Amino acid sequence: MNYPELDVLVLTYNRANYLRIALEAIFNSIASWRKTVIINNASTDNTLEVIDEMRAIYLNRVI
Repeated sequence: MNYPELDVLVLTYNRANYLRIALEAIFNSIASWRKTVIINNASTDNTLEVIDEMRAIYLNRVI
């Protein structure tokens, strides 16, 4: 079965504990995704570190 290629947009603010779970769900879905754009609204927790970890794992698919 052919799935459409998707671009995913994720907005976050101080949700580092949920962000990793949400991103793993996106990355492990059966849909074919091209890139994930994460908009961090000046979080004061470790959201940016989670984003950097996911970017290192999934290379150029996280913007």
